[in-house]
Amino acid sequence: VLEQWVDGPVEEDIETVTAEYAAAPSEAFFEEMFEKYGVEADGADCVEAAAEKREVFDELVAENGLDEVPGARELIEAMHEAGYRLAIASASGREHIEHVIESFGIAQYFEGVSSAKECANGKPTPDVYELAADRLGLDTSACLAIEDSPNGVESSVRSGMTCIRYAPFDGDALGAHHVTTSLEA
Repeated sequence: VLEQWVDGPVEEDIETVTAEYAAAPSEAFFEEMFEKYGVEADGADCVEAAAEKREVFDELVAENGLDEVPGARELIEAMHEAGYRLAIASASGREHIEHVIESFGIAQYFEGVSSAKECANGKPTPDVYELAADRLGLDTSACLAIEDSPNGVESSVRSGMTCIRYAPFDGDALGAHHVTTSLEA
């Protein structure tokens, strides 16, 4: 999508972009990229580019599906069976979150879904984690977050939650209380 807006070559590789912008609002990504590449754009252009990105993503998912993170389903089921109350606090839009958990057949395990789009500020502010805890009727200090992105780790820790970072590629805690490279038992 970025290439459609930029005159000339785009030098961003997917691994770098994913690592740096995971859990960040797409509008913020496009704002930074437009500035970097000298694209004269305003906030409406960033919203339009983010919508185009979502359409491309949805098309790719419709064509190819999504791969489950190994061990994630089993972890969710085990936590639910053990009586833990589960919620999702995501930077994605609520419609997308619900589509994903329904596609994987795991929606019944979650008592709440919170999108950063429902908050005044997205990750890395603590807003979406505070909203998720509030919807469960819990104080954030009684909650555990499992996060895979730097912005998500910062968001959950700033909210007062204990955070486990799932870091299958680099194993870096990035400020999380604990780190794991696998969700498998």
